[in-house]
Amino acid sequence: MVGRAAAHGGAAARRLRVRVPMCGIVGILAFNGAPVDPIVLDRMNNRQAHRGPDGAGYLFAWPEEGGFADMLVRDVAQWEHRDDVRVGLGHRRLAILDLSERGIQPMRADGVAIVFNGEIYNHREVRSELERAGCSFTTRTDTEVLLYAYREWGQDCLDHIQGMFAFAIWDRRIGRVFCARDRLGIKPFYYATPTGHFVFASEIKALLAFPGLNAVADDDAVVDFLVHGNCDYGERTVFRGVKALPAAHALDVDVGSGRVSLRRYWELAPPGSRNGTTDDARLERLGELLLDTTRSHLISDVRAGSCLSGGIDSSTVVSLIGKIWRDQPEAATAVGDRFFTFTSCWDYPELDERQYALAAAHAMGATPHLVFPNADDFWDVFERMAWHQDMPFFSLSFYAQWCVMRAARDAGVKVLLDGQGGDEVFGGYAKFRYAYLMSLLRSGRWGRMTLEAGAMVRQGDLYVLDLRRGYRYLPAGLRRLLGVDSLLQRALAGLRRLLGVDSLLQRAL
Repeated sequence: MVGRAAAHGGAAARRLRVRVPMCGIVGILAFNGAPVDPIVLDRMNNRQAHRGPDGAGYLFAWPEEGGFADMLVRDVAQWEHRDDVRVGLGHRRLAILDLSERGIQPMRADGVAIVFNGEIYNHREVRSELERAGCSFTTRTDTEVLLYAYREWGQDCLDHIQGMFAFAIWDRRIGRVFCARDRLGIKPFYYATPTGHFVFASEIKALLAFPGLNAVADDDAVVDFLVHGNCDYGERTVFRGVKALPAAHALDVDVGSGRVSLRRYWELAPPGSRNGTTDDARLERLGELLLDTTRSHLISDVRAGSCLSGGIDSSTVVSLIGKIWRDQPEAATAVGDRFFTFTSCWDYPELDERQYALAAAHAMGATPHLVFPNADDFWDVFERMAWHQDMPFFSLSFYAQWCVMRAARDAGVKVLLDGQGGDEVFGGYAKFRYAYLMSLLRSGRWGRMTLEAGAMVRQGDLYVLDLRRGYRYLPAGLRRLLGVDSLLQRALAGLRRLLGVDSLLQRAL
């Protein structure tokens, strides 16, 4: 629900109202006797410098008798080379909370250090709880809160925090690195395990700066994109050997042995009974939750605004911000004296929704900014946009979002709320009917699936009869039986040989 407009930044996250660019994190763990190369770590960190223009920092750790020692440096030029470094962490900072030098990362306290990308929305409440437990803070950052939460609760700190995050915590007391990604996978975390190493970063291009990691396409992922328009591969990416830490998962890496343990730390609870509550009561509760989460997203020491398409989702967000701005100005200081909104407009009446966006903005007393994407500019920025994106994208809406982010940056707005992901949260897309029917099929509930599909058709919903739309939701075995994927895989292999796709990828990245 909150976005960052510091850089010409990339694309909308594929879940829940967030645009990704913010801070950047990188790390190299070495297990094979060769030391971490600070030049390589610096190169990886600088590959994602656009994520954090407000500063950089590094940590290096090495074994010492009875444990480990570590050192923080702002610049690798300050580092005196050692042949026994086993851990290297890097960070690029986009300052949102506590803009002082004290917020620079990696941040370290009592044998524990962290690199963190994201925002902990309940950091004030967690801070109060930790203070009652005896913790003393030196900054106002949520980074320090997360660091001390780990010190107090260990890996169970994940049960105490709410927000969007990807982080790595180096615990020199036990020689381990603990990594985690938020519950919905809003913040990116990519990793690879080249021989004798574990490397991670916020962006794939940063990983590919590590020697021996090459940009070789994953055929199955490419077919998934070409056939199904699927850009969300779970743990896989479009590059062989590069993985994404799945949403709601944590990694634990033992620096001594190189052992990597992956676990899920959270799962969406299945829908329970309605417990006698009425529709009105549930709607009232939904309104409370939306207002509360919007308020928490407005906690910032830099200016905040909102995207506004004119649709239901972003108009709802704008109305909630407007309500807080009007009724609780102390909770909306980041908005400032004028509430800025940003809308992409088109010369085609069937696409243009500016009248609805302007109506929503004026109703809330906001100051609208209109943005006009155009074809000439698109070709000028397309290559750079694709470079930032790292993964395939299937819609020109990404370009419209790019233009909106650019306008927000030029207007001095560094934090953007948005309505992205409303259809995912509230089940608005018709394709979700296929997902529901396929879940019944996979669980062996054939009778229930037949009844549900029949009910949809009787209600006039013929969408479910179009198998072309539902093909991506079929079980892999059935897709293989139908043969479409395998045909495309063979064709893709031929194209790769003909065009040299892998070498093109390597040159591009």
